[in-house]
Amino acid sequence: MKLREHQITLQGKGLVLRPMTEDDWDILLKWNSDPEVLYYSEGDNITSRSLEEVQEIYRWVSQTAFCFMIEVGGMPIGECWLQRMNLERILEKYPNADCRRIDLMIGEKAFWGQGLGACQNFCVHKLSDTPKPACRSRLQTAVSCVGHEPSW
Repeated sequence: MKLREHQITLQGKGLVLRPMTEDDWDILLKWNSDPEVLYYSEGDNITSRSLEEVQEIYRWVSQTAFCFMIEVGGMPIGECWLQRMNLERILEKYPNADCRRIDLMIGEKAFWGQGLGACQNFCVHKLSDTPKPACRSRLQTAVSCVGHEPSW
């Protein structure tokens, strides 16, 4: 199985989300081999992944999600994906809603704490034109604090 690629590129203030490709394995392996990066992105006791594990995860997820590389100034600094919600607690709370999930990893530690996660969320929400009311106020707060003004 290969990555399911797409042609969507999203841009925000100083940030570009480009499609993840089969050429990104080196940087994805670097981030997925760093225990500190994995601690903050996965939240459990994973300290490293092999290339085979990394490829299996991203290739599997890409079959049902839009996978992106996050770049600043042409340099990859992280990755994210947009997929259908798969968390039971959310699905139970919103049984008739079309809920989506954004997973994010900022792999380059020099970019931690700069609001790039909020910028990335803003870019991905552009895909749907208008966020659902339930997430609009939280997203408004997050993107406003890093200098964005949503247009919805």
